[in-house]
This record gives sequence, structure tokens and C-alpha cells, in this order.
Amino acid sequence: MDSCVFYLTRGHCQQSGGEWCKEYILLLTFTDDLPYFGTDSIFEWFEVEIQKHLPVTFQERCTDFIGIEVNQMLENGITMVTQTKYWVMAAERFRGYLRPPFRVCTPLPENADLSKKPSEKEIEEAKHLSYRQLLGCVVYPSCHTKLEIRFDVSCLSRYMQGWGKYQWNLALECLKYCVCHRHVGLVWLRHADSHGPNVPYGYADSSFQSPRSLNTYEIS
Repeated sequence: MDSCVFYLTRGHCQQSGGEWCKEYILLLTFTDDLPYFGTDSIFEWFEVEIQKHLPVTFQERCTDFIGIEVNQMLENGITMVTQTKYWVMAAERFRGYLRPPFRVCTPLPENADLSKKPSEKEIEEAKHLSYRQLLGCVVYPSCHTKLEIRFDVSCLSRYMQGWGKYQWNLALECLKYCVCHRHVGLVWLRHADSHGPNVPYGYADSSFQSPRSLNTYEIS
């Protein structure tokens, strides 16, 4: 099953600022995982109805979704997502190259040259290294819990068709960083945003031009 998001709303009413609904449920689906949340009445209706169509095992609280660990402290308005177990397994997979102990504070070294292209000789000398598999290990979390490595991963992905030992070592440094900081992910705090809840906002440079990076959308 493709990953999808479904929602259902009931009891629509008009209020200042637009149309609102009194009841709602939001359902995520990915293979056989279906985390969901909503208002109490429609929540109870959904749990009764879904069992009429397929076998379901309910969990009291979502703690893991597609390899992402979820820690909800709802009474304090805090939700955290990490991929600690994922990084432990990744470190085990490439343990022959990591050479612990190590401590890395940034995804890549400060003086890393991300535009350096390997020569044909360097590509030939490094072709036995599992560069695609190594980079694949860090690509998935970079889209979910390790957003700070996305730029570095994007640059390293340019060499998927031909890499040298220099690019290999940079990818290893990125993996080491993620292993060292495996307990750090994303945190959502209730009422922590100074702009207020549900307020979209964006950034621009000093000339008020939209950024020229990949996958950028202008907010107006």
C-alpha cells in the first residue's frame, strides 16, 4: 500500500476566520501501520467500524512508525521523534569502517570540499566501496528525523554514479555524526512558537527574494 493520509470531518460550522469542524479524524497509512488521532466521538466510531472490515491490533499509544520512534508526553505538550535503533543497526552494518570510539560534532568537517570531483583513477580505486548503500543509510533519516544533514546528503548524492575515497570518507563522517547524535531528533512543543499556533511563515534574504535552493516554495 502506498503511504497516504486520510481524514474525515463532521459538524461543520461557520465562525469568524472561516469554516470549522466540531469532529475530525486524521489517519496515516504505510503498509500495515495506521497511526491516527482525532476528537473523542469520531475516534470511538472509527475503532468500532474498522474492525468490521479488517483485523486490527490496537496500541494504547503510538511508539514506533516506519522505524521512527515516537515519544509523546501529552500532559506536557511535548512530542519527540528519533531513530535511535536505526542508527545502532547502521553502525553495526558498517562497523568495519567506523573504527570506534569516535566523537563527531558536525555532519561533515568544516573544510570539506563538496564540489571536488573524483578522477577516473580515483573512481576505479574506490569502486569496491559500497558508497550507494552507505549513502542510502543516511538518506532515509535525513527526510524524517535528521533534517540537519539534508544539505550534506544532497551534495554527496551527486557522486552516486562515480565516487572516490574522498567522497566515501565524507559519507562515513556523516554516518558517524548520526550515530553519535542518534538520540537527537525532532521535538514539537505546545505554544513554543512565538508566531502562534497554526501560523505559516517563511524566510528570505536581505533583498526579500525567495531562497534559490531546491524544493523551495514561496509563502505569501
